Amino acid sequence: MGNYFRDYIDKVKETKKLAREKNVPIWMIPFANAMGMILLTSIYLSVYTWIAIVDMENNFDYIPAWWNTFISIANWLPLIYLGAITFTMLDKVLIIFILFQSDYDTLIPWKPDEKLEWSNFQGEPPGNPGFMRAVTHSIVTVRHVSFEDDIPCFKVFCEFDRSKSWTLTNEKSDLEHEQLHFDISELYARMIRKKMDSLMIIKEKRVEVYRQLARDLLAKKNMRQKEYDQQAYASLDKQNEWIHKITTELKKLEKYEFIDQE
Repeated sequence: MGNYFRDYIDKVKETKKLAREKNVPIWMIPFANAMGMILLTSIYLSVYTWIAIVDMENNFDYIPAWWNTFISIANWLPLIYLGAITFTMLDKVLIIFILFQSDYDTLIPWKPDEKLEWSNFQGEPPGNPGFMRAVTHSIVTVRHVSFEDDIPCFKVFCEFDRSKSWTLTNEKSDLEHEQLHFDISELYARMIRKKMDSLMIIKEKRVEVYRQLARDLLAKKNMRQKEYDQQAYASLDKQNEWIHKITTELKKLEKYEFIDQE
C-alpha cells in the first residue's frame, strides 16, 4: 500500500512536466480545478447514494441490526468518495485540465530551448497588412507580488500572445525575424529584473520607483523593436547581425532569466 501511494504521488508530480511542455505556467491552476471537480463529484455521488439508502430503508420490512452502523459510515460518504477518487484518478483529471488550459491559454512564456513555430501565430491578419508578412505580439508584464521587510517584490514575465500574432508566410527567414522580436522582449525583461534587483539591494521601498523604472525600460524596448524592423526587415545580412547582437546581450544577462518555481 505504501508503494502504491508513493508511486501515485510521483505520477501527480509528473504532471508538472506536462504542464511545462504545454506552456501552462502555473501548475496550481489546473491542480485547483481538478480538486474542485473531484470535490463536486464526491458531493453529487454522496447525495445520490444517500437517496438510494433512504429508498432502501423505506422498502425494509424490518431494520437489520447492522443498519445503524452502516448509516454512521454513510455520513462520511463525501470524504470516502473524495479520498477514493483523489487517490485513483487525480493524475488523469489533472492531465485533462492541463490539456484544456493549454488550448485555452493564448500566452506562451519565453524559454531558451523553445523557439516559435508558425503554428503559434493564430491571430487574424488585418484586412490591409501593407508590406508586413507577419507580426509578433510579445508582452513584458511586471507584477507586484509581495513585500519583504517593506521592500516591494516584483515578478517580470515575457510572453508571446498567440491570439494577436499573425502570419501570411511560412518562410524560415521570416520566422527567425519574428523570433528575434520575442528575444528582444526577453532581453528587456531581464534588464528590468536586473535593475529591480539593484533597487532591492539598496532597500528601496517606494513601489512607484520600481514601476517608473519598468515604464522607462519598456519604452526603450518599443524603440528597439522599431529600430530592428527599420534596419533588418528587408536585409538578411542585417538580420543576422541583429541575431548575433541580441543573442550576445541575452547571454550577458543569463543570470536574470526567469525560472519557473512550479
